Amino acid sequence: MINWAKLVAPGNTRNFISRKQKKILNPHSLKQRILIIYKTKILIIMNWKLTFTGHAQDASDGENIRQQGIGSLSILEEDGSEVATFDAISGPGINGLLPNGKYRASRPIMDQNFPDENGLSYKIPLQPVGNLAAGFGRSGLLIHPTQRNWTGVENGEPRYQVCPTDGCVGLVGHYNAQSFLDAIQPYFDEHGSIDLEVDIVDNANVKIQLGSRLRYDV
Repeated sequence: MINWAKLVAPGNTRNFISRKQKKILNPHSLKQRILIIYKTKILIIMNWKLTFTGHAQDASDGENIRQQGIGSLSILEEDGSEVATFDAISGPGINGLLPNGKYRASRPIMDQNFPDENGLSYKIPLQPVGNLAAGFGRSGLLIHPTQRNWTGVENGEPRYQVCPTDGCVGLVGHYNAQSFLDAIQPYFDEHGSIDLEVDIVDNANVKIQLGSRLRYDV
């Protein structure tokens, strides 16, 4: 069941239903792209895509320096309009963040190996496509939850630690992991897969990041 109340962050309710008001917001956009029948909770979605955008920074484990991507995993309509966006990271474990390029994401699979701090655990397999697939050299890349744990207070502000990934796209914390799954599951039910484009600024597209940066020819 879709948790409409948690589908998007406060202030980003375009294209979704307000449970309190029980009415469709921005009906002109919905008429073109999405049909929501609230009483039966039938959701028909047309032409969505995913993007993972942000910036890369170097991260060290004390021995090796690898890149980590920090940014947002977004659901976009065909014309580029934003449906919803979620905090996400990639890396810096193993070979660092995943290379820029195009991927195809398949249906979510419940898997207990990728829990957030509340225990929600699933994976969405990623398959590189186009030129990226020819010389990819990496396997097992996914979209999955990653933990965001409270570590205390510093200068009056709460501090959190986000668990790294081994190159997968990690949805930061339970709110983002649950909200993304609620938002995207109906699309997978209807279409089976969705395209993902990764465009991280300063991404070296690293194949092996052990003192050197070997780029993919994409």
